[in-house]
Amino acid sequence: MRSLLAQCAVGLVSAALVASQVQAGVLYRAPTHFISRRQEAPPAGASPSPSPSSQQYVLENTYIVRLRAEPNTPESRNEQSAFKRALDAQKLEWKHRYTYDTIINGLSISLESAYVDVITALPMVRQVWPLVITSRAKKHTTPTKSDKKLQVAHNATGVDKAHQRGLNGNSVRVGIIDSGIDYRHPALGGCFGKSNGCRVAYGYDFVGDSYDGSKSQAVEDGDPLDTCNGHGTHVAGIVGANDSVLKGVAPAVTFGAYRVFSCNGVVEDDIILAAIERAVRDGMDIINMSMGSGSAWAESPISIAANLVTKRGIIMVAAIGNDGDKGLWETSSPGIGNGVISTASVDNYEYRAFGFSVKGSEDSYDYWRQDFAPMNVSINAVLVAAANDSAPTDLGCGPLSPHVKGNVVLLQRGKCSFTDKALNAQKAGAIGVLIYNNEFGITNPLVDDVDIPYAGVSQANGQKLVELLESRWLSQVLPSPLTKRSYPSLDIVFSQTARQYANPSGGAVSLFSSWGLGADLELKPDVGAPGGLVLSTYPINLGSYVTLSGTSMASPYIAGAAALILQNSRTYNAKQSDGHVKTSGLGHALGITKQPFASVAKQGAGLINVIDAISLDYHASPSRLELNMTTSDAPIQRVVRIFNQGKFNVKVKLQHRAALAVNGYTDDYELLEKPVSKMHSAKVRFSTTAVIIAPGRFADVTVTFQRPSNLPSEEIWLYSGYILVDVHKGFLSGKLIADLSIPYAGISGDYRSLPILTPPGYGLPLIRAGTSNSIDQPLVGVRLEHATKVMRIIATYANGTVIGAIPGGQNRHVGRNDNSENNEIRFLPWDGQVLPGPGRTFPDGQLAQLAKAPSYPVRLPDGYYRVHVSVLRLLGTEANADDYDTWFSPLIALNATGTLKPLGAVVPTPTSTTPSQPSATSAFSSVPPPQSSSAFPSVPPPPSNPPAFTSVPPPSR
Repeated sequence: MRSLLAQCAVGLVSAALVASQVQAGVLYRAPTHFISRRQEAPPAGASPSPSPSSQQYVLENTYIVRLRAEPNTPESRNEQSAFKRALDAQKLEWKHRYTYDTIINGLSISLESAYVDVITALPMVRQVWPLVITSRAKKHTTPTKSDKKLQVAHNATGVDKAHQRGLNGNSVRVGIIDSGIDYRHPALGGCFGKSNGCRVAYGYDFVGDSYDGSKSQAVEDGDPLDTCNGHGTHVAGIVGANDSVLKGVAPAVTFGAYRVFSCNGVVEDDIILAAIERAVRDGMDIINMSMGSGSAWAESPISIAANLVTKRGIIMVAAIGNDGDKGLWETSSPGIGNGVISTASVDNYEYRAFGFSVKGSEDSYDYWRQDFAPMNVSINAVLVAAANDSAPTDLGCGPLSPHVKGNVVLLQRGKCSFTDKALNAQKAGAIGVLIYNNEFGITNPLVDDVDIPYAGVSQANGQKLVELLESRWLSQVLPSPLTKRSYPSLDIVFSQTARQYANPSGGAVSLFSSWGLGADLELKPDVGAPGGLVLSTYPINLGSYVTLSGTSMASPYIAGAAALILQNSRTYNAKQSDGHVKTSGLGHALGITKQPFASVAKQGAGLINVIDAISLDYHASPSRLELNMTTSDAPIQRVVRIFNQGKFNVKVKLQHRAALAVNGYTDDYELLEKPVSKMHSAKVRFSTTAVIIAPGRFADVTVTFQRPSNLPSEEIWLYSGYILVDVHKGFLSGKLIADLSIPYAGISGDYRSLPILTPPGYGLPLIRAGTSNSIDQPLVGVRLEHATKVMRIIATYANGTVIGAIPGGQNRHVGRNDNSENNEIRFLPWDGQVLPGPGRTFPDGQLAQLAKAPSYPVRLPDGYYRVHVSVLRLLGTEANADDYDTWFSPLIALNATGTLKPLGAVVPTPTSTTPSQPSATSAFSSVPPPQSSSAFPSVPPPPSNPPAFTSVPPPSR
């Protein structure tokens, strides 16, 4: 058994794998939300989909401010006082929210966004981030009971063997930052507090039951009880439930419950940061965060905080995200953080479901309902198809034939939403509807406002039912015209008792699990764990147990595994800054002989094998090899250090195992929602393929990589694989005593040339009329095809001469847009104010040269202006003008007085630098705007005295 590598047979890979943040201002960004999501028409996959994307928005006029001094020092306290005095001296109206002095030195405040650049320029300020708030749909679940067969996941991960050794997480503290924990649950100890010996011994409620982030205020108290949400209780049960029904990974850990999600399921970054600091002060050894925020950077506030926590020797575990249907580069925060163990989801091997039988068939058929309840129809029913063919996906998207009346109708998923299909069946008089998947695996329909029972079945079961119906159609003599009785039907019997079913995709990477890598080509995710179809605890008043899916469920599995490793040997991490648990245990992989391996960008090191991680006296460093980007066949070298911490000599053998390469783009360099996977192998050579290592010593082996030779040079491919390290006892290749695996990943092609702004021809960026507070304002609309480290939106004169930045338009570390609701386009309103910069003709891309001195917004006089958008390309250098995509808007007329005269002639727009597609070998060419106003004789030159603009003073206190 190789310790940590989830991989799939060819069939599973093809089925399962063909599948924002801003630092200032008010641009929309992806939020923090639970990573167990449901959606109405989710991507097909091997397990029921997690819950839907949350509603998200930036909480305007609210910021986290990080100061420069180290936390918990006299200097930090002096800086915080000085910062507050500076705000008062500027006569700014502001409100204090939270103070931080454990992990970072800083505070969160409310302040009008127009003045964020003022505080950013203060000498004690290191970073400023806007706050994001998220709300999500309330979960609808029904209780379920289980038996010990659901512990099959522990058999696959080696947890069962760890339990047999007596390891249970005793004396290890695990903090759960989530929706609280129902500590009344017998499996979680039944009580709360340190004095009573309760398992949930630490905790705090930061929000209360009613908090929604805007209409109601947070109500804090010392009781983190979860009775209305359930997410945190489910997460806690995976880590350490212990009763006759369910045994978690580490059933004797001590919990800290830090409630940041209310019954409404909302949270802001500053609340999460406060919870992290409290968990650290409470002495947690491990902190689990089953949450995320779309495509993100390691420089987001929560990612930075998580990284700082790991430097104190505390293990941070987070979910990678549930955006597997959005293509590459979707690693979320805090999982993207340096040192954070980012967790992918692997489908569970068994699940519990209700089923039905078909008269005349020996096969058993199971179905899945979101509420885990049996179909509320007659136990004996009649199943019919919507038509006399193979049930194409468009059936059910319109009116159905009258023959479905009084029957259960079978429909294939696709073309329209689950709700549309179920409603059309209901209108036709059906008494129930079964929707079968149009791709491999189970589907889990979520519908709204439908009265008849509905359920989802797997593609395989659906196809078997269609074949049975077709065989009966072909075997009967049909009247003409067809009548209701002419349509074939199946007599079915619904069972009212749930039972265990084998998951056909057990062990495969869950389709919903997000793709890496990070935008800077960080190798993420780090490791995988069971996350699809996981049974765990739930609030007692909501049924006590429930099965959920998501990387939210995989993350606590890894947290529990880390607890077992820490209990076994505290020297394996607890106080080491680089996370020794990850490198000596969680960084290895479980070897299975099936080929091909799923991409490292989908599974990291793969499915964890806990018993191997615990048992190892041998480990390799680093735990991952990041090969970055290459446009040539030049060799790339990395050094692997192999340690022998055992008691005898060992012989180590090294070999290479390739994983599937991935192309995530169309020919026009648009991101595919389902990346294409093919077997393209890197060439790998070792300085030696075998080495003897004495006890207490180590050996260095140089590994040389060359990108796959058969990849088209004009395409961008992500190639990956594993360096396998087999450890044998003695000098003569004796008994195999350990097998390690180190994942690697790299990019073939010019990743730097990928477009950040949507290419011309798609109508973006754009200027749209908008209304705010009854005052008409234009909206600047921008869509980012990839994440960017620098995004600035400035105002210029018609000829391109810089006036200054639009308030809220200077942003750093911005995540990419996708096609999900509320994240297709970013909009920034502009009311005609600017933060003045040097009045000069502006060389393309040189936005880093804008004045850094604090300045108040000024209102432009009536006239004609342009908006200029500039974004830094991937791996670009901020000071290099050639590393930016840019766009100039058409002319915008500001006419507050109503006296602006129309232009006498058409004024050409300065040239933007966003090509239709990137070059395969170089960055986009830069075309500078005109260098003088004389190029536009019909437009008057810029005024010589910009300070004459109407000044907007700060609000009085």
